[in-house]
Amino acid sequence: MPTEAIERRAALHRLIWRWHFYAGLFCIPFVITLAITGSIYLFRPQIEAWLDAPYRHLASATSAQPSAQVAAALAAVPGSKLKAYQLPLEGGDAAEILVTRDGIASRVYVHPQTSKVLRVVEEEQRPMRVLAHFHGAAHDARHPGERTLEIRARSLREGVEVDDAVWREVLES
Repeated sequence: MPTEAIERRAALHRLIWRWHFYAGLFCIPFVITLAITGSIYLFRPQIEAWLDAPYRHLASATSAQPSAQVAAALAAVPGSKLKAYQLPLEGGDAAEILVTRDGIASRVYVHPQTSKVLRVVEEEQRPMRVLAHFHGAAHDARHPGERTLEIRARSLREGVEVDDAVWREVLES
C-alpha cells in the first residue's frame, strides 16, 4: 500500500474515533439519566408503599362509611367530582380517593375512622409520576425536549454502528 493511502486511512481512522468520542460525550448524560430513572422506576411499588406508610395502620376499630369519606374528600377539593375510590389494602389504612377538578386529578387520603382529610396531592405531583414523566419524555412527541432526545438517541445508534465498523476493520487487519 502506498504511503499516501496509509496516511489517508490513518487520518480517516482518527477522524472517526474523534467523532465517536464527541458523540459519546453528547449521548452519555442521556443514557445515564435514562438508566438511573429507569432503575428507580423499577422499584415503584416499594417506593410508593414507603411514601404512603404514614397513611397505613391508622385505626383498628370500625371504619367510617365510604360515603362519609368521599364527602370529606370532595369537601377538601371544592368543586371536584369523584373519579375513583381505592379500597384500603388493610382495615386500618386510609382511604385513597381520587377526585377531579378542571381536568386535574387529586388523590385525597382520608382517615378510616374519623373521615378527616390527612393529605391532598395532585396526581401529577406524586414523586413516581414526576419520575415517570421525566423518564418518558423521550417517548412523548409533545414534550419540548423531545427533539433533543431524539437527536441524542440517533447519535447513540450511529455511535454503535461506527463502533461495529471500526472493530470489524481492526479485526480484519
